[in-house]
Amino acid sequence: ALLLSPNSLSARLRLGKVLAAAGDIGAARVQYEIVLANNELCGLARLALGRLYAADGEDKRAFKTMIPLMRKGRYKSQARLEGAIILARHNRFKKAKRLLRSLVLFGEDRAKAAYTAGLIADKEGDLPSAIHAYEEAVITCPTFPAAWNNLAIACEKVKMVEKAERAYRAGLSSSPQDLRLSHNFAEFLIKEHRADEAIGLLAGTEAEKNPAVLSTLGIAYGMKGDDTKAACLFTKSLQGRPNHGPTLYNLAVSKFNQGLNSAAYTLLCYADKAGYDVSPLRAQLGASNREGIAGHGKKTRTTVH
Repeated sequence: ALLLSPNSLSARLRLGKVLAAAGDIGAARVQYEIVLANNELCGLARLALGRLYAADGEDKRAFKTMIPLMRKGRYKSQARLEGAIILARHNRFKKAKRLLRSLVLFGEDRAKAAYTAGLIADKEGDLPSAIHAYEEAVITCPTFPAAWNNLAIACEKVKMVEKAERAYRAGLSSSPQDLRLSHNFAEFLIKEHRADEAIGLLAGTEAEKNPAVLSTLGIAYGMKGDDTKAACLFTKSLQGRPNHGPTLYNLAVSKFNQGLNSAAYTLLCYADKAGYDVSPLRAQLGASNREGIAGHGKKTRTTVH
């Protein structure tokens, strides 16, 4: 369309939308910037450009771009929603809540507004309100993995275990490839002493390439008493994040449980240097050395993080 009519702003709007959907944010921004340079009243371009700035981490620029839309016009509610999301990200909750009032939104935008209200309530420690808002988000948009994830975690915090599990399962039912959901659900299962289910959820998937997932799998195998497998997984995890204190500590635990006290002590020093509390295992290592224990002694547990 641009080849036929290089001055067509509507064609540039369509091209910007296509480029953004394809993930070419920089090229999409250029198209919307050209549209605004020629018509600064184009609300659609201003809203789209503000969203792209925010996606690129330029929150201040994004907010400034959308301010004219927040005052009046067709895109007022959508612009206020985007502004509230930005403010909430920077912990400016009072202003964010003001922008969220009296919005006229539908579909995904309405779900995003409820989700943002949930985030604010969550961060302010109002978990009942957070749960209510997250529930509104997933009712409005059942394929909203972040809302399902946060609903599950909020339910965990208030000891609503069965409801948390239902939220995890519902989220994974609609978004089975969502790594955050599957990983957090696996950690939930481990806390519930259901290591086999956690392993079944994560093992043999693409998620297993993620250092955090590898560490979680290591914890699950450690709970089952397979310290050799656990140590292997912790070692792989550390290749992706070599100074991660909890994983260093858990690898030390696995080595200790295998009777490899010298290796456990070395790893404990690294975990301590990384700022992790190593006192539980350090006390056990000290007792082992004093008593001359060469084998496992009393097994210690890895910790979930």
